[in-house]
Amino acid sequence: MRLSFLIACLLLALPAPPSAGAELPAQEAPWSGMIAVSETINGPNESGGDQLELEHFAHTIEERLRQARSELAAAPPIIARVVREDIGFYETELERVVAARGGALTIGRTSYLIKGDRMLLHADGARLLIDRTSGEASGLVDGQPKTAKLQAMPAQESLDRYPAGPEMLGYETRRLKRTIKGRSYVIDVAPGLPNPYAIGLIENGQDDDLVRQLSELPGLPMMVSETSGEATRSLCVTCVDRHEVADAVFKP
Repeated sequence: MRLSFLIACLLLALPAPPSAGAELPAQEAPWSGMIAVSETINGPNESGGDQLELEHFAHTIEERLRQARSELAAAPPIIARVVREDIGFYETELERVVAARGGALTIGRTSYLIKGDRMLLHADGARLLIDRTSGEASGLVDGQPKTAKLQAMPAQESLDRYPAGPEMLGYETRRLKRTIKGRSYVIDVAPGLPNPYAIGLIENGQDDDLVRQLSELPGLPMMVSETSGEATRSLCVTCVDRHEVADAVFKP
C-alpha cells in the first residue's frame, strides 16, 4: 500500500478544523525544570561499638571512594572496570559501617534537567544528553564518550489501586511495594511529574531490574527505600524546581 494513500486516509479521519473565530483549546506546556536525587545509607538511631574508631574508618573509606571516583573519569576502559569494582566494594563497606555506627551518609547525587522530550543527566562520572525526538543518548560516562539508542518509553501502570503515601516536597504520593531479586523496596511515587528513569531508558543497555521497574511508573519516584540488615539504602528526591530551562542547555 502506498504511503501517500495512507497519509490521505489519516487526513480524512481527522476532525474538521474549527470555524473562524472559534477558540482553540489551550495546550499545557511540556514540563521544564530540574530534579535532584541523592543516594543515601541510613543506620539505626542507636548503635554500639567504638564510635571513634567507626567514625575514623568511615572517613577513610569515604576518602578512598572519593579518590576512586576522581580516577574513574580519566581511566581507560580496562582500568575503569577495575575502579568501578573498587567503588562497589567501598560503598558496601560504608553500608556496614553506617549500620554499626548509626546516622546517615550520602554516597551519590544525580541531577536531571528536563524539558519535554529532552533531558541532561549529571551524576558521579557521567554527563548524558537524552533526546527522545532523535531517539539517542550521548555524552561521557567514566570519562569515555558514549552514544546509545533509546528504548521506547515503557507502558506505565495505573496507580489508582495503591494507597496514599506521605506528602513529599509538597507533592502527593502513592505508595508501592516491590520485591526484586529477593530485595524488598518501598516506593513513593508523585503522579503528574516526569519520570527520568523512563526518559533515559537505553536500548539493550539496562540490566538494572530496579531501574526497569521505576521506569514503568507514571510519575516521579520520590523515595525508593531498601532495608538490608540494619541499614536502609534510599534514592530520595531532594529538589523539584519547575522553571523554564534554556534550549542552549541541551546542546552537545
